Amino acid sequence: MPAPAQPDLEANRVYRTKEFARWGKNPARLVHRLVEEGQLRELAHGLYYAPAKSRFGTVAPRDDELLRAFLETDEYVLTGPPAWTTLGLGATAMFAATLVYNRKRTGAFELGGRKFLLRRVAFPPRPPREWFAVLTAPPFRHIPAFSAYPSAAPPDPRSEASVVAERAMQARSDCEHAR
Repeated sequence: MPAPAQPDLEANRVYRTKEFARWGKNPARLVHRLVEEGQLRELAHGLYYAPAKSRFGTVAPRDDELLRAFLETDEYVLTGPPAWTTLGLGATAMFAATLVYNRKRTGAFELGGRKFLLRRVAFPPRPPREWFAVLTAPPFRHIPAFSAYPSAAPPDPRSEASVVAERAMQARSDCEHAR
């Protein structure tokens, strides 16, 4: 009887079950065995990661690694209040879910105990920091958890670019006055 497959797993890398097909005919059984041996941990149905050890215990995979495996692509943008705060747009509240723009899926997902709000929308390949300010403009106020505008606010007749520029300048001056 041949020895069971022992794949060489990268620490903190997230794998899909189908990636184990190269080590055997039954990848689900191989994954189940690796989970029982402690070499893999389950994040969600069909998603597993090889735990990395630190002196404080097991280290969970990073969000970008988790999303790469879940979406099976690198084409996504992590955004939301943390990105807006770097621009000084005043998003200081903590949100339970991370907003992710991608080209494949829409919906709320929980992966490895973390919540992600995925939106299938168009976005530039490498968005500049200022691109994130556009998310606070009127067309995006239909996303209630991430809206910078009250839902009852009328649309601004000015161009979106001028609204974004004005809001960014106002946020900057508010920050300077607060010091």
